[in-house]
Amino acid sequence: MTGGDDGYVSDVAYSAKAFPDLAPVNLRLAALVAGVDGAPLRPGSVVWELGCGYGNSLIAAAVAHPACRFVGVDYNPAHIAGGHERIETLGLRNIELLDADLVDLADRPGSLPSCDVAVLHGLYSWVGEPIRAAVRRLLAWGVRPGGLVYVSYNSMPGAGAMAVAQRTVLELSRLSVGRSDLRIKEAADHLDRLKTAGAHHLNATDDIARQVERLKRGAGHELVHEYLNEGWAALFHSQVAADLEDARLTYVGSAVPHENFRASLLTPAQMKMIEDVPLSSVRETIVDLFVRRILRRDLFVRGPRPLGEAQRDRLLWDTWFCSRVHPDAVTLTLSWPAGSVTLPDAYGEAARVLWREGPRPLGALLAGPLAPVKPVPREAAALLVASGIAWPCRPDRAPETLAAMKRAVLELGAEVRAIGLHHNGMIPAPAVGTDVPVGGLEARVLEGLWSGVQAEASALAAHVWAPMEAAGESLVHKGERIQEPGRCRALLTEIMTGLQDTRFPLWRGLGMLPPSGPTMATQGDGA
Repeated sequence: MTGGDDGYVSDVAYSAKAFPDLAPVNLRLAALVAGVDGAPLRPGSVVWELGCGYGNSLIAAAVAHPACRFVGVDYNPAHIAGGHERIETLGLRNIELLDADLVDLADRPGSLPSCDVAVLHGLYSWVGEPIRAAVRRLLAWGVRPGGLVYVSYNSMPGAGAMAVAQRTVLELSRLSVGRSDLRIKEAADHLDRLKTAGAHHLNATDDIARQVERLKRGAGHELVHEYLNEGWAALFHSQVAADLEDARLTYVGSAVPHENFRASLLTPAQMKMIEDVPLSSVRETIVDLFVRRILRRDLFVRGPRPLGEAQRDRLLWDTWFCSRVHPDAVTLTLSWPAGSVTLPDAYGEAARVLWREGPRPLGALLAGPLAPVKPVPREAAALLVASGIAWPCRPDRAPETLAAMKRAVLELGAEVRAIGLHHNGMIPAPAVGTDVPVGGLEARVLEGLWSGVQAEASALAAHVWAPMEAAGESLVHKGERIQEPGRCRALLTEIMTGLQDTRFPLWRGLGMLPPSGPTMATQGDGA
């Protein structure tokens, strides 16, 4: 595996899942919390993803932002072919996925349209220096002034133990032949035998032991891409910051909102160690000495303009949020590197309000359920996300978005009818711009709603049961096979009633239900 792929695994496809952290609304929220307004998407904005895999994160964002343009690049043609198939299914016209070599693109300025947002997830420290250099050239000529760049990478010193495991597995894999997923399994078994035999450097720390256990638990395709790349590297933040400074990009903060609060990462004594350090790259490198963190998710901006506190508060006040989980599943105790923190009960009430009443701007939550604790807007926004209570969202859906959503739902519903209720899949959540997992029964319910079936338990039960009954199928519930049609309809009606409480509010907030009744106020194509 040499040449254009620079030793990157290409014989086994990567995971097809989308990553919610890469959604434009999530990236913008993190930038606001960090103190900059990172390229809000407007009509005509362009988003890149370099190393996009199947492109599902980018595709979901394209569904949510039909007035923007999305461009993904990947070197594995199987990834791009899969992405093209899904783009065609959804009928999208605002996204392009390219099967291309980043080195070739970098040597041809203008080969990609200039962008407002660039995403590099699982790329920069997984490829060799020739490709990293090409990425920097692309960013240098391709990112517009004020543009936001997301970069994730294996971070030193936290990834030091992983570096030992990765290089050992890579070398052991050379002893086998065949596909990468088969070679990594044999290498993982060999690694475990070396550890058991007393190999000092495989038993030196708990971190290495965790890496060995991770490999023993399974050798899925994600592990192949994690461990068998020739160019894999663990980088200090100062190295990455210096690299991207050459591309005229400045580090502005973490893409994980709460990490922009030092108190979530460091104790008071540790914070004193960095308070007088003037250079950002040195400060962040010192922070990484205190924090056990394998992966960094950094934000860079070309020409950052810091926001004043009042301006940032106003932008956050107008940012909408939607439910992420059922309120009963919310945990108000958060475990952070600096220690555990328990949120006030007001955050639990905010979760209930979002679930019951639907998406709300942060200002409404600050004036409502969060009023008793009086958090500043950036703190409230970060804690809503960190606790899993909410995601930032877009409350409006364009006609193109609704059309793509209907195609996605009907496609998955047809698959479930053909394969069975055990089949599941992913559906775009246009309020956020990511994909969410949907079970087989849930897919049939959504199919019914988008096909005009009334949102009433018995009607939805009849929709689900009709093709099953026609095919002579039955239901299995708590180990019992139920074949009598009346009992099947009654059971499905009971399940539908439960879904109305446990799923409908979530789907409503994520923009996954068909339009009905009065529409929510819109905030344009920003965010």
